[in-house]
Amino acid sequence: MYSIIDLDAATAVAAAAAPEKFDEIKSLFSIKEIINPLPNIHNCISVSLFYQNPDNEYPEQHQKLDLEYWRNKYYLSLIRFIEDFRKSDLGEGGQWKMRIYLENSLLQSELVDINHLFSAARGRDRLEIYHMATNSIGAQPGMLWRFLAYDDRELDTAFVCDIDDRFEDRRSKILSFHNSPQHCVFGRYLSYSKDNFNIDKERNVPPLNYATVIGCMNGMRPKKSGISIKKCMIDYILWRINRVNTSAKPWEEFDDHDTSRFSAPIRNHKYGWGGWWTVYGFDERFLKHVIFPYFARRGEVFTWTHEDPNDLEKLPGENPVKIDYDFCLGGGRKNVFQRI
Repeated sequence: MYSIIDLDAATAVAAAAAPEKFDEIKSLFSIKEIINPLPNIHNCISVSLFYQNPDNEYPEQHQKLDLEYWRNKYYLSLIRFIEDFRKSDLGEGGQWKMRIYLENSLLQSELVDINHLFSAARGRDRLEIYHMATNSIGAQPGMLWRFLAYDDRELDTAFVCDIDDRFEDRRSKILSFHNSPQHCVFGRYLSYSKDNFNIDKERNVPPLNYATVIGCMNGMRPKKSGISIKKCMIDYILWRINRVNTSAKPWEEFDDHDTSRFSAPIRNHKYGWGGWWTVYGFDERFLKHVIFPYFARRGEVFTWTHEDPNDLEKLPGENPVKIDYDFCLGGGRKNVFQRI
């Protein structure tokens, strides 16, 4: 389905990039200040908040979403998420905190009131804010910022959510991963096996999008990862820039691979779904090409699913979930599947 990019291969491409390009990408992940750090709480729900059009492809576009739409879909949804988290057993028990990676300009504008965020959290004992040094361009790097929590070695468990998620829909997944076998370093939700995985819902044609890792439902045990997620994100961005600039098939990760059933261009995703580093879908592309296969090969992935794992084994061989299942359990790997 998808090509696997080894961490060393991505690093080699990044090292060959022009220094100014490397520095430019690296700067997008810089943190300006941490507001209300909570170092004594070692489990974290991580989210990002920014105000950009997710289809922006380069910084000069400066296209933003309709303000009322953004406020209702994202900002007020985040407020509700914080409130629901704070009322829950996770928020009341003292074992969990929320972390918001906040776009630089939002504190200088009147769009975000820090006091409003802390009021939703009923004080400062469960919420910390990482004020970024830059703004997102489009959907990225804003959606990628939330994965920076995976580099925080003070955390036992970090879990990434979308700000327009309903907290009650995520609670069981968060706890399922938190309570998973200790050798499992990376956790993700498995897509429903009977989905047709069409990107274009009106036409049953490729490319398909099998979300190996859903961007808003994955977790990490940072103390056990042994890698830098920030470095991996920078390296993969430079990998994709290199592919677009040098390849006749920029939607592929390698010239001699053919993954067009899943990676062919579609609509404005001319480099494949999520194939350009600033657009919607790139965060999941990064996870499925780089992070998920790395931990799956190590036998350290915990997968929660609404389906019986025994039924997954019986799926047709061409079903994406079956391909995923076989990859995880092939060669005696100790990846874990659990129904919830």
